Amino acid sequence: MLRLVRPRPLSVLGLVLLVVTGACSSESARRDAPRGSGGSAGNATPGGAGGGRPVVGGSAGRGAVAGNGGSSGQAGAGTSGSGTLNGGGAGSNGGGAGGIPAAGSGGTSGVAGMVLPGGSGGEGGNEEEEGLGVRFIGFVSEDDGADLPASTDFLTWFPTCATETSTQYAPAPRFNECHARGIVRLMNDALAELIPNAPHFRFQSFEIIADERLAVFHSDPTYSGYELQHLLGSKYRVGNTMTFLMPSIAYGPVVGLTWTQDERLNPDFGMAAVAVPGGGTSVFLHEFGHGVGFPHAGNAAGVEPYDYPGCGGVTIEPPACSCEPQNFMWTGSSFVESPGCEPCAFTPETTFATEYFGPKFAEIAACWVTRRLEPSDIGFVDGDCFGLVDYSLATCKEMEGAGVTCACPSGQIFVVDDCTDAGQDARNAATSEACDRITCTPPPERPGVECKGLAGTPSIGCTCDDGVQHFSLGPDCSTLTLAEIERICPPI
Repeated sequence: MLRLVRPRPLSVLGLVLLVVTGACSSESARRDAPRGSGGSAGNATPGGAGGGRPVVGGSAGRGAVAGNGGSSGQAGAGTSGSGTLNGGGAGSNGGGAGGIPAAGSGGTSGVAGMVLPGGSGGEGGNEEEEGLGVRFIGFVSEDDGADLPASTDFLTWFPTCATETSTQYAPAPRFNECHARGIVRLMNDALAELIPNAPHFRFQSFEIIADERLAVFHSDPTYSGYELQHLLGSKYRVGNTMTFLMPSIAYGPVVGLTWTQDERLNPDFGMAAVAVPGGGTSVFLHEFGHGVGFPHAGNAAGVEPYDYPGCGGVTIEPPACSCEPQNFMWTGSSFVESPGCEPCAFTPETTFATEYFGPKFAEIAACWVTRRLEPSDIGFVDGDCFGLVDYSLATCKEMEGAGVTCACPSGQIFVVDDCTDAGQDARNAATSEACDRITCTPPPERPGVECKGLAGTPSIGCTCDDGVQHFSLGPDCSTLTLAEIERICPPI
């Protein structure tokens, strides 16, 4: 669910992705940025954000992914080969990166909001422990006996946890509270390696929700806007809390996702990340790192230079011959073989504090600690889905027993059939028919400028007469002057 956290214009957002690979790939991954459905000119829309550019890549999961023949594979976006539940499979140009789709759905009958019992064998914790909460919410199918399968690397990382085998994806274990508590310990240990004043995180809850529509995370060939709205929006975000949203299976190469890098964590806003447990333990650490503000680790041929803007800025220019694949922030295309450099050997991810990236990440983490209580730059639409017309939104909510009710920005109410991705065009058409429109007449000197939107919106979207550049007015046409146009649009 996308929700506006506070009344203000929506910002252009970017996605940060995670794929699973088994070793450093010698083949450079193509950086085809996945586009969200319905995205347009700086408006947060399902599947991503207007013109926001996603960051591709991710860290490697340890251990085999459950399935018939699925195994770790070396793949970048558009390159061949990654383990899947049924054997081989190709990376997706549209998906943004190659890798391993995670284990499928399995297990115990899901009851919405049901809190599962704890683990055992020394992985427990004190419920009264102080610190920032970490929630784990697993989404399973509505089939009888559905459970949440995890990668077998959880057995290696947390050997004292009592585990059960997934009913549908043996020998993969079921993800349980003991594993979740272990993830929280890894988060605390990894952050404390970087900075002495790291905030402390505590396990808060593990829930299983039976929801057929969120049990599968789609990233191939494009993301499901419905899933992104509900998983990374405000429905499950809680202030001062890190929330991991865990679909049972990933359909496509991406098994982890954060909405944007450098998220805030304050009483009004929480961090959230998609993490499919079948992708491995490091999926959780990788996405947590993105939330703090860490970019991908790699060499100069594998990742681009990065400038972190906070606290005076941190510049990261990876060395040509860097080999730090033990960093949680590496991806399958991070360490590309370069002339004059030795190829990188695979090393399981264990830390953020590697030789080159560790000090850089420490600066970012120290800055994030000082800035995390500031207001967030992220905004979400207050609805389960929406209709989009002329860069303006009508928000729609699923009403139990009454279908889907939508509200125009002016307050007009209308009804649509559903909130699914397949119904987006129909919702757009219904919004266009039901909601009052505003069209501004440009000055005669610039007749090609178009400004139109829905009545009641806080801003009206405009397109310059070059048909490319965009700008916004206020809620009416009064500020559409020749001077304003010539300040923004290219001269004719």
